[in-house]
Amino acid sequence: GDLVAVSGWPGRAGAGMRLARALGEAARAPEWEPLLEAWLEPPDRVALALALRASGAVTAAVDVSDGLAGDLAHLCEAGGLGAEVEETAWPADEPLERAARALGVAPGALRFGPSDDYELLLALDPAGRPAVERAAAAAGVPLAVVGRFTAGPSRPALRAADGAVVALGAGYDHFGS
Repeated sequence: GDLVAVSGWPGRAGAGMRLARALGEAARAPEWEPLLEAWLEPPDRVALALALRASGAVTAAVDVSDGLAGDLAHLCEAGGLGAEVEETAWPADEPLERAARALGVAPGALRFGPSDDYELLLALDPAGRPAVERAAAAAGVPLAVVGRFTAGPSRPALRAADGAVVALGAGYDHFGS
């Protein structure tokens, strides 16, 4: 029953890397700056992590370094749980959506796919949600509550806007070919 929350803008670093590979020098255009910056100079979330710890509402956390889907799977595996994230709970991310169009992929492929974002992926006690949201606001960091952990071990899933539930893909595979 804990909530799934994430700081910042997951997927931007991976989008920046993919744009640099696909567009070459054209990826230096101002429209891609937030994505390249996320890839080359990831944000520091230490102050946020300390404030969240002080809230007492965070029950588990991991940084997003393999991609959101992969790191959420790590949290689920460690806790013997599943998770369901809601497509409609994600805040709009125009740079990521613009990159998805340029790369010819769905925004979710970037948001959940391999990406070294170093954002914080959190399990929150629902009763502590207001304290966590205050801590994130005080730190000046966007924080989105995007789903819930579920009973029983299973791969994380995405509930689409139309109600369909699909398994989330994997993040970066350190041992893949």
